Amino acid sequence: MKQKNDLCINWRDPACCDYTDHFNRQDWAWEYLRINPEYRKEYNSQDKKSPANNHKNTSRGDIRIIHQKPSDLKAGEWGLLNFR
Repeated sequence: MKQKNDLCINWRDPACCDYTDHFNRQDWAWEYLRINPEYRKEYNSQDKKSPANNHKNTSRGDIRIIHQKPSDLKAGEWGLLNFR
């Protein structure tokens, strides 16, 4: 059985993608994005050594402000906040 993080080698083989049996819309959206060659190329071109986005807690404590890095702007083109 294939693991979720592996790409399906033969999408016509039901056993290859049986992990999708219980997918909701969000899961399907991520699956199609994840296997998109252009997205994978863009993701792999990102600097993985840079720190994650800066998070700053406000005085309320229950609100988190996320500051995007310039490299995160490319993620927005894919409908994402960042390439985490």
